[in-house]
Amino acid sequence: MEKNSGTASIERGFRVALALVAAAVFLTVPARFYLTRSASIVSSPAPIFAEARGDVRNPGIYVLDRGRDSVAGLLDAAGGLGPGITMEGTSGIGFTQRLKSGQAVQFAKGPSGAPEIRIEEMQAAALLTVGGKLDLNRAGVKDLCLIPRMKPETASAIVARRAERPWNSLHELGELPGIGPKTIENWREYLEAAPVPPAGTH
Repeated sequence: MEKNSGTASIERGFRVALALVAAAVFLTVPARFYLTRSASIVSSPAPIFAEARGDVRNPGIYVLDRGRDSVAGLLDAAGGLGPGITMEGTSGIGFTQRLKSGQAVQFAKGPSGAPEIRIEEMQAAALLTVGGKLDLNRAGVKDLCLIPRMKPETASAIVARRAERPWNSLHELGELPGIGPKTIENWREYLEAAPVPPAGTH
């Protein structure tokens, strides 16, 4: 069945947006590739992708070697804090926290002049570009439409379904009309169903 012109136009728009983000990320990452020396490349764990945002000298997405995959390691890769931010009083604010691939760290100047940090998630297009997955329980309709062969009506159905009850696995996508095992298997590369914390917990 052919897609109507409106749906095709929307999907083309999302694909173009994803392609532009992919080009920007991969033009930036090689120039900022950050790997410490290792005795054996073969035995080294896979590096992670993390993004530095806010008050740092060189914001962007970096590749961090295991062992340097902390907030401090990302900050070092980004060239350090921006002008006017002091490192005094920074003990215990999370600089040693380990990062996961696809996370972003927002650095900001606090009231005292010391840095404040907030760990977030990369934007959907960037996350997919570096091999991350979108969460069925969090991603919006526009973000879900970045997934190959994801129709806007299916993305809307995913969001509507989780308003009733959270997604517990990708297998449950088979509940939606027109979604079969082959489609679900193809989407495993791009989607996941992260556990939803019980109400009232953080």
